[in-house]
Amino acid sequence: MKNLILIAALCFTIGTQAQVIPNGDFENWTNGNPDSWSTYNDLATLLGIVPAPVTQETPAPSGNSYLKATSRFSFLAGDNIPGVALLGNADFVNATGSIGIPFTQTPAFFSGVFKHEIVSPTDSMIIVCQLTKWDPESSSQISIGAAFGFNFGNSVSNWTNFSYPIQYESTELPDSLSIGVVSIGEDGASVSIDNLAFSSNGVGIEINPLLETSVSVYPNPCKNECFLDLSGIEALLNRGVKVEIIDMNGQVIETYSQVKTPLLSLNTSNLSSGKYIVRISNSYLRLNKTFIKQ
Repeated sequence: MKNLILIAALCFTIGTQAQVIPNGDFENWTNGNPDSWSTYNDLATLLGIVPAPVTQETPAPSGNSYLKATSRFSFLAGDNIPGVALLGNADFVNATGSIGIPFTQTPAFFSGVFKHEIVSPTDSMIIVCQLTKWDPESSSQISIGAAFGFNFGNSVSNWTNFSYPIQYESTELPDSLSIGVVSIGEDGASVSIDNLAFSSNGVGIEINPLLETSVSVYPNPCKNECFLDLSGIEALLNRGVKVEIIDMNGQVIETYSQVKTPLLSLNTSNLSSGKYIVRISNSYLRLNKTFIKQ
């Protein structure tokens, strides 16, 4: 029965490829705003800004539409207002809702595609992803990990892939995810984004959340050796899996091919101190776990 449940879970994930980031392909919009995201559009209307800073645009690199955030000049404010899109349901006019969503995974890379159109050499754009956890002692969200990209004064006119490694500051699981896309600069400067996703190898392959918890690495942190426990997916090992140790720059440090044993010893004695990704893959499976070398 356990094997049947694992196989059913795998088939379901392959069939649906559930998107980890809500509306990360920006296909769904309501009243000029991207579903599951917050923007400054309503606030911009009060400031007399037309057109809206955040717009749905076509044609997209894939699918039907993408998000474009544009800096706009406001005569009432006497300054340029950044184009801002934030994951969450915050209402900036009425000060309700929240920035971010509940999230308890530890992905390795934050990926997508972007363009950056500038008006002056001082125009800039920021794409940031942050994982946080509520800390009762400080009564605030503390950072677990983050990834960000920044472009200053350079025009990127063609769709360009990005894949930012998430740098973790803690081994604790997060409880929240925040993503922000911001265009800062002169009137008309913009950043366009699409296909936001988390990946295990930096090239857009989504993590399989249904089976991720069936695999573990221990001890964690480790020193000269740690063990990869694959017993939770033993029914899927008959074809063998490839196990890779990857640093946070996406460099493959060590590879174990055609692994069929449910318990694999990983030699970590030659690794520098820091965080590493263990990627487990075959034709049907894409999983990753993380560990820290002391």
